[in-house]
Amino acid sequence: MAAVGGGGLPAYALRRLLLAVPVLFGVSVLVFAVLHLAPGDPAAIMLGAQATKEDVVRLHRDLGLDQPLVVQYVRWMGHVLQGDLGRSIPLGRAVLPEVLLRFKATLVLTAGALLIAILLGLSAGIVSAVKQYTWLDRISMGVAVTGVSLPVFWTGIMLIILFALQLRWFPSSGMSSPYGSGVADVLWHLVLPAVTLGTASAAALARLTRSSVLEIIRQDYVRSARAKGLAERAAGGLSPGRGHPDGDGLLLAGARLHDGAGHPGARLPARPGRRAPHRHDLRARQPRGRSPLRRLRSAHPL
Repeated sequence: MAAVGGGGLPAYALRRLLLAVPVLFGVSVLVFAVLHLAPGDPAAIMLGAQATKEDVVRLHRDLGLDQPLVVQYVRWMGHVLQGDLGRSIPLGRAVLPEVLLRFKATLVLTAGALLIAILLGLSAGIVSAVKQYTWLDRISMGVAVTGVSLPVFWTGIMLIILFALQLRWFPSSGMSSPYGSGVADVLWHLVLPAVTLGTASAAALARLTRSSVLEIIRQDYVRSARAKGLAERAAGGLSPGRGHPDGDGLLLAGARLHDGAGHPGARLPARPGRRAPHRHDLRARQPRGRSPLRRLRSAHPL
């Protein structure tokens, strides 16, 4: 919660939303300017090649294209804030209903790709970190680098050629079949697009997860867990924990780590059947005799 800052999560979310306002304003100005810098006359395109010059001038006046760019932007932004995104020139219909009609397919595709990216990326990253420098690590990171390097459109084309045209396991296009639109049919059409988008994100997520897990398992409290006799399998893995009435705790590698006893890992249990070493035991195991400083003084007297 330290990164959130004072005020808690609601204040942090409010600050992020307020910071998004100038970003959206800058994006709107940039898009508006690019559209006006694009070649072609919108009025001439709407009227067609047979339109006269007088017709083009009249449509310019009706659409407000003869006014300064600042006035045009203010009018356009006013319509956008009211939910009016204008009319589509090719379709001749309002833009907002057309966007909402296709927004459902975008949400379904995004959810499928996100699910595949999380499942593949987290699994590959954790396995690669726990099995570092093994053949699993090399294969996982090799596949991850390959997935990041390959363009998404090329991966999609290869999947269509292999699984849609050659093997005929999945359809090559569409969101549903003409003869049915059930959940199973939608999922059947969703496999190839979701895998295409999800694998690219999973590759980047796997590399990030590997770095994060390696950083965690090299922390001092994990070394303390190993020193106190915790099994290597428990100390090297990650598993979710439950709340504990004793205070705030973190369950890492099957052992609950508390920070109320001086340092993390101070309450870590020893391996069953083995007593945790006490500081007096460690002191008793040290070799007796003169210290290195006394031996140095005796060898080189002043």
